[in-house]
Amino acid sequence: MNESIRKYLPVLTGSLIFSLLILLTTMPTFAAASASATRDIQTELLTPGNSTNVTVTITNDLNQALSLKENIPSGWTLTRVSDGADSYKASTHEWVWFSVAAGSTKTVIYTLTVPSNATLQEYNITGFISNATESLDVGGETSITVSEALPTLQISANPTTVTVGVPTPVTFTVTSSGTPVEAQVLVESRVVGTTNASTGTLVVNIPAIPSPGIINVTAHNPSYINGTTTLTVVPAPEALSITASQTEVPVGIPTTVIFTVTSAGLPKQARVTLSGELGSGITNATTGQTEIIVNATVAGEIIATAERPGFTNGTTTIRAVVPAAALSITASVTEVTVGIPTEVTFTVTSNGAPVRLADVVLSGMATGSDRTDANGTALISVNATGAGVITATASRSGFTEGTTTITAIPAVVQTLVITTPTTLVTVGEETLVTFTVTSAGAPVSGVSVTLSGAATGNGITDPAGIATISTNATIEGTITATASKTGYVSGITTFSAHLVEGPELTTITVSPATATVTIGNTTTFTAITLDQFGAPIGVTVTWTSSNMSVGTITSTGVFTAIGAGTTTITAANGPVSGTATVTVVRSADINGDHIIDYKDLGILGVSYGLSAGQPGFNPLADLNSDGVIDYKDLGILGAHYGESV
Repeated sequence: MNESIRKYLPVLTGSLIFSLLILLTTMPTFAAASASATRDIQTELLTPGNSTNVTVTITNDLNQALSLKENIPSGWTLTRVSDGADSYKASTHEWVWFSVAAGSTKTVIYTLTVPSNATLQEYNITGFISNATESLDVGGETSITVSEALPTLQISANPTTVTVGVPTPVTFTVTSSGTPVEAQVLVESRVVGTTNASTGTLVVNIPAIPSPGIINVTAHNPSYINGTTTLTVVPAPEALSITASQTEVPVGIPTTVIFTVTSAGLPKQARVTLSGELGSGITNATTGQTEIIVNATVAGEIIATAERPGFTNGTTTIRAVVPAAALSITASVTEVTVGIPTEVTFTVTSNGAPVRLADVVLSGMATGSDRTDANGTALISVNATGAGVITATASRSGFTEGTTTITAIPAVVQTLVITTPTTLVTVGEETLVTFTVTSAGAPVSGVSVTLSGAATGNGITDPAGIATISTNATIEGTITATASKTGYVSGITTFSAHLVEGPELTTITVSPATATVTIGNTTTFTAITLDQFGAPIGVTVTWTSSNMSVGTITSTGVFTAIGAGTTTITAANGPVSGTATVTVVRSADINGDHIIDYKDLGILGVSYGLSAGQPGFNPLADLNSDGVIDYKDLGILGAHYGESV
């Protein structure tokens, strides 16, 4: 188009624009154009006063100006819906596009309304498109029949719900007054098939839907009023997970197996059923566990299934195996004394017969090993290093292990026990401290009591086992009192010496320690200040934010969120400080309609799992601005779901 003409087009009147378009069609600026147009009438059978949408699709193959003119029945009303035209003349129903790129498509949608007094008959709609060289008729549908009131379609779905992320076959049935009807089925305005004329049914495979919501379904037949129904998309049920305390059980031997059922890492109450009718149980709601005595009669797999309404089942497998012959082991003694080597004979048998070449290994409070001879015996020198249990394990390939235990007991030794009622003395102040020394509950005289550490001194216990020592601590710290006497194991006790001084600030704690704040909102932090004794101390703190682009904080601790990100809040007084972490996130109102609801959830769901730079990534759904739309953003939205902003 001539640029000088284009410059003045916006100020031309409507009639002058169309005159100019006619002038342009006579200008020999390029060869014959190639374009086409097709009309689609949504409903071709209407009753007086009703409306239908009409769509004209124009396909263009050259860079050129185009116009569309539609001729509708007299008295009918045309209402524009969408067209993107540069100009529209309502009196003649003409649309104009000043410049249409080659290969592009223009779509005109308008609504036709039948007058309430329209004659019952068939009406025609015609039209043509024009470019610089030619006029072409609009193809496609051209007639609408006006008749008396139409019967109504009824459409039902089975099932009426589908699960998020699960493709689901749904059977739609279309009837009118109970009679099956052949009709198009539209899911969210897209035709997915036509029902069977005899049964009125159509099976549609609904693809996996990414998020909960409502799916609108319409039944359409030009001879009927449309019928509608909906499918509800529900969240996927949580999955149960089940584990067993052991993976194998012996055939013919009742064995207690603990089954644990969880979901998302949390214990769940559920019914656990074993295959082969081998048992069942209900798990505890707090621990998620149940004990089942498994008595397998044959070798093979046993499947344990966890079931709970609203959850998908969980399964685990244990195996029933034929047990190997078991080893039995006995020891010639049941006790040994700590520190005294003792020769112990171990005898290994199976079903009463001695077993040779079995390895006997000690563990626990003593170590050692030997291999049995032809009589099934092994001799080991046992030297216990401490009081407790010594376990002897017999093993040999082809047999299940056998164990026995020996108790290691301490040698009889007298031990001194020293006590004092004093727990604290003051540095530089002389204090008389009384000590009592006993052994096996009886007082012991002649015991030397020696002080070390923050104070020194000594004393000897009297017949009542009491010694009093004048104590003068020179430094702050621990004082150790050691009681010693020949023939006894020494005993010790401790008490403290402290230096009395004035309180000083040692700790600042910021509360809360972490916070998540939406851009534009505020939160208040508090500084808790304590002295060296853990007592509150009144001091003034200075508040700072490490990232002022994320948020600022006032001298009274009021934080204002500015931009998405993380900042550290610091409260300081001299060298003592405390910190808190603040995460500032975008508003969960993604679509800006001032309410956080399923629409925002749907927008987030479309970009769920995408990272910055990937096609379809929506930065508005990246609520925590970490470059990926994931469960963290979903958690932020969920925390504010239903709120108005």
